[in-house]
Amino acid sequence: MKLGFRNFFYWLGWDLIKWAIVLMPPLILPALFIVIRDFIPFESASAAVFVILIIASIFFALLSSIRLTLVTPLAVIRSKPVLKGSWNMTRGKWWRIFGNSWMIYLIILAYQLGLSIALSVLSFPASKVLGSVSVPLMKLFSILMLYFYVGLMFSVPVLVAAFFSCAVYRMLLKEKEQTEAGAIAPRG
Repeated sequence: MKLGFRNFFYWLGWDLIKWAIVLMPPLILPALFIVIRDFIPFESASAAVFVILIIASIFFALLSSIRLTLVTPLAVIRSKPVLKGSWNMTRGKWWRIFGNSWMIYLIILAYQLGLSIALSVLSFPASKVLGSVSVPLMKLFSILMLYFYVGLMFSVPVLVAAFFSCAVYRMLLKEKEQTEAGAIAPRG
């Protein structure tokens, strides 16, 4: 495996394509409906169609986000084709990956909630102390706390998601190897 910027841009391109596939239908379908709703004569029918489009696009986003979970590790190791490989490796394992990813997201949500509470509790007394000393020092503290908060809030979930997709890849690869070894091994 070659390391360098070429691998980074290769991975970044495939990761952006993955998210474009996942997020475009939920964004385009309701917007398209809003554009064409003037042609639907009944108000209740247009509301029903809008709800159906929203549900269908959310379903597609969930389906494709789970099926394309392995795009990142496949792109990093330059396994081609990336999208088709991820789609094929996750076939038949959607519910298990979906359940595990929701557990990870709940842990991330708890982390973000705890971080928000902790930083708000810590920043209030510090702002009172620094506010009494000087206003520019208070502004500097506020800006630094904001950068610290945003950094912790978004960097940890991205890393957790990357580790999760690599763990799913390793698990599915191991299952595939065991299945192939079991099919080849003599029965006796």
